[in-house]
Amino acid sequence: MVTRARNIETEQATWNLTSDERKELFLTVALSLDACNDEGAFSVLHAYLRQFELDKNTANMAPIEPHARRCVILAIKTTKVINFEELLDLKAIKALESVSTVVLTHTCLETPRCFQVLEFVHLD
Repeated sequence: MVTRARNIETEQATWNLTSDERKELFLTVALSLDACNDEGAFSVLHAYLRQFELDKNTANMAPIEPHARRCVILAIKTTKVINFEELLDLKAIKALESVSTVVLTHTCLETPRCFQVLEFVHLD
């Protein structure tokens, strides 16, 4: 079951879901994996946030702010190689612009990979 949850992005591709249904599915699966401390939570939460890239009306990103914050934290904690630049280019993450450095700095206290992220953010 966990393996299927980790692969939900691929598996759902053949389903006839609306954009809102897809977002809800990804978020539900990501939160479930995160609750189990499963490393697959990052990938699914990232897929959830990418869904907002397709939305034309992204003026109010406040409802997804906690999920964007959690995605940044999971990105730092994951042992999988990820592209931080791609993550930081997401509209949902950019909406955190005024607080993202604070979020990353706070998370830095929890994880050894934080310095890589802070160096990346600092270079921007």
